[in-house]
Amino acid sequence: MTTNKSTLPAIAFALAALATVPSHAVAGEAAPTEQVSYADLDLTSEAGVTALDRRLDRAVKRVCGNPGRFPLPMQQRIADCREETWNNIQAQRQVAIGRAMERQEGVGLAQRSTYELPVVASAR
Repeated sequence: MTTNKSTLPAIAFALAALATVPSHAVAGEAAPTEQVSYADLDLTSEAGVTALDRRLDRAVKRVCGNPGRFPLPMQQRIADCREETWNNIQAQRQVAIGRAMERQEGVGLAQRSTYELPVVASAR
């Protein structure tokens, strides 16, 4: 097969465009998910919340991927995934912190908490 040199940029662009779609979205697979445990953290303290945020941030980066040396469109897609995934876990994060405060105050002791937050990669 002979390839005209003028079509090579078009082929490269098409391949880069395909790379902007997360592989799990193309394959119809479930989005990457990671459970983040906080059972060992005191979420009533600033240090505990900071440690939780670090764990969540690392999990978001793992489920969305590393932009590395991808073409700019893929780097933007990964950045968008990270931002949207982080935004999606904020409500659960606040619930976990709220429950810790309630336990400290003796309220809601009967509630069973899993002490884990699911981080699911967002796909646009």
